[in-house]
Amino acid sequence: MSGRPSVAPPRGRKARSPGRRSHGVAPLQVPDMANIFIQPCDEGAIKSKPSAAPCKRAAEPWILAATILGSSMAFIDGTVVNVALPALQAHLNATVLDAQWVVEAYALFLAALLLVGGSLGDRFGRRRIFCLGAAVFALASCWCGLAPSIEQLIIARAVQGAGGALLGLVLVVGMRALARPELESARSTRPARTVPS
Repeated sequence: MSGRPSVAPPRGRKARSPGRRSHGVAPLQVPDMANIFIQPCDEGAIKSKPSAAPCKRAAEPWILAATILGSSMAFIDGTVVNVALPALQAHLNATVLDAQWVVEAYALFLAALLLVGGSLGDRFGRRRIFCLGAAVFALASCWCGLAPSIEQLIIARAVQGAGGALLGLVLVVGMRALARPELESARSTRPARTVPS
């Protein structure tokens, strides 16, 4: 005998054999793979928020028109400047590299901030971010037209790309939610599918 008092194991547990020792390592627990994608608090968080008032039926065509116009301005403006490149090189004494930066500055900022624009629309409201993007895009377009040097034109095109990112994706992604918020909320509160085990 080792001199230790024998202690009865707690109810529901089997007594360990004296030959096996535990080194303080808990047994490996494998999560239930069927419920790995379910977030238990999402449904409560969605239901706790006040629902947005749906827009009037008469406003739906205007939402569609704003969506088409905004996304068209944002994406067409990326390529339409190619028509003016020879005039830019002649009047602003731009090199081929400068002309390439006029095109690519817009595309770079549009692509880099496109998802940020959608995220800001979800956070602060799609209509507000769309209006902000339209204002930034319009001011930057005026700056592009009045730019006295190629350097200012490149900076103005970058700002124009940032505005295009704000107005390009916000309403395209959120058009259905703006026209029918009850459909969007019904889709988001639907229980997630689980993988059968």
